[in-house]
Amino acid sequence: ITPGQPWMDSEGQPIQAHGGGVSVMRHGDRWYWYGEGKSAPTELMGACGHRVPALGMRCYSSTNLLR
Repeated sequence: ITPGQPWMDSEGQPIQAHGGGVSVMRHGDRWYWYGEGKSAPTELMGACGHRVPALGMRCYSSTNLLR
């Protein structure tokens, strides 16, 4: 993990787990990270700015949050 750099999943893709609040949970020896999937293109919203639509929820699991 490098501060300021994207975290990658086990397939080398950036983790897509966006959203507010604490979304990492532990059960036994495994951690689970939940959040919105935002891999869609950024949309221009006129005077309101930009947005990336959520494409469902994602869940990642790990024993050490490194991979």
